[in-house]
Amino acid sequence: MPQCFELVRKATNETVDLTELDEEICKEFNVPVHKTRWCFDWYNPIGFRIAAFREMSLGSAELRNAIAEIGIPELDKVLAYLEKNYTSNSWYESSSRQTATV
Repeated sequence: MPQCFELVRKATNETVDLTELDEEICKEFNVPVHKTRWCFDWYNPIGFRIAAFREMSLGSAELRNAIAEIGIPELDKVLAYLEKNYTSNSWYESSSRQTATV
């Protein structure tokens, strides 16, 4: 059963394309965009936790603590940037095509 998430820009209340967001993060931190890798690998630790754990939405102490425990300062900075500019929604999809919000 897929775990899904989306990030919504606070300023416009619009869902953001994650590859465009990655380009935005690269620009924010003055890092070149890579064709196949996420900036500071943010998607894997941050995106996974948002999608998989209901209590780990953007702005939550649980997510902040989990990312801090990884010990990569750049991830803390990316998370702070995301929390400042975005909100998150997560859900899972079952094989019967029904969706449940988490």
